[in-house]
Amino acid sequence: MTVCPEGNYWTDCQAKVLSVTELPPPVQNQDKDKEQDQTSLRPKQVSVVLDRTVMHAQGGGQPTDIGTITSTATTSTNHHDEEEIVQWQLQVEKVFMDRASGVTTHTGVLDLVPNSSAVDRNKNSTVVPSSMWRRGTAVHVQVDVERRRLLSECHTAGHVVDAALAMCGLFWKPSKAYHFLEGPYVEYQVSNGGSTADASLLLPQLQTAFAQLLQQDWPTQIQLLSQEEALVLCNPCLSSSSLSSTTTTTTTVARSGAAPPPPIPPPGFMWYDDMEVFCSPHLGNRVRVVTVAGFSCPCGGTHVSNTRQLAAAGAADAAATDGQSPSSSRQPQPTTRHWKIVGLKRGKKGVVRIKYGCEEIMQED
Repeated sequence: MTVCPEGNYWTDCQAKVLSVTELPPPVQNQDKDKEQDQTSLRPKQVSVVLDRTVMHAQGGGQPTDIGTITSTATTSTNHHDEEEIVQWQLQVEKVFMDRASGVTTHTGVLDLVPNSSAVDRNKNSTVVPSSMWRRGTAVHVQVDVERRRLLSECHTAGHVVDAALAMCGLFWKPSKAYHFLEGPYVEYQVSNGGSTADASLLLPQLQTAFAQLLQQDWPTQIQLLSQEEALVLCNPCLSSSSLSSTTTTTTTVARSGAAPPPPIPPPGFMWYDDMEVFCSPHLGNRVRVVTVAGFSCPCGGTHVSNTRQLAAAGAADAAATDGQSPSSSRQPQPTTRHWKIVGLKRGKKGVVRIKYGCEEIMQED
């Protein structure tokens, strides 16, 4: 099972079906379904496993991708000996990954493509989805591009919050990230004598730092590293040099030019001291490290290629790829959303929550 982890901007691919499992209908529909012919061409709730996918599974604070998985059109003969064009499409509603095995499952409604000649469900066709999509069936995976772009912006903006804190000389350990569109935020554990200054004073400083980082056009970097390499890169106090010039497992999603050095915290301070929890078996037990605005951390999400794309004035820049995307890949189109820090709240036990967002999302809320 290949998840294309470095295909940060891959939004479609060709794949083959490994398994299809028909899921039970919702409780309220079960009695009605019993009355219907089990061979009718009605939509089915299914879960599908493919040999590869570009869809991001929900996790790491980022919501699931949605989109479609469509099979190649085929000719079938119904019980009237009439030929009909049959093409199935899964409307993917949720994607999730089993971290232990690396298997990604897509769930949603499998139905006929509207232009199929077998679209008349009053026929008692002998074709059913579970038999139509057998192991080895060729399919096309397509991510909802605009949603992917929006979620990538949201996730990247969360990383910029980390960098803005460090830029203000506040080295707090991230404890929770919520990169959903409904009120995104990052929480930090203030320890080691860290200051929780008056929010009325700190918030404007963070907002200014955040805005400056967007305008500085910091490139995003994605790297696959060993635990030891990741530990050093994510904790600059362990080394004064970047690993990007020495490692051979780096995949860079950025424009040409070296990134400025990351912020250096006080001696002995570590943002991430246990890389084993971030190792991915399907990536050869390596750690996927994302660097945004000079701040590196373990991350499995999707991102835009530079911080300027989070500012309305710089959104016209095209997103960069990792140099390995297939010719069929289409990148999300730039938008004019402008992201910013919108609030700060101090909680119990030294927890500070920093909220962020963009005008368009906040207006919808």
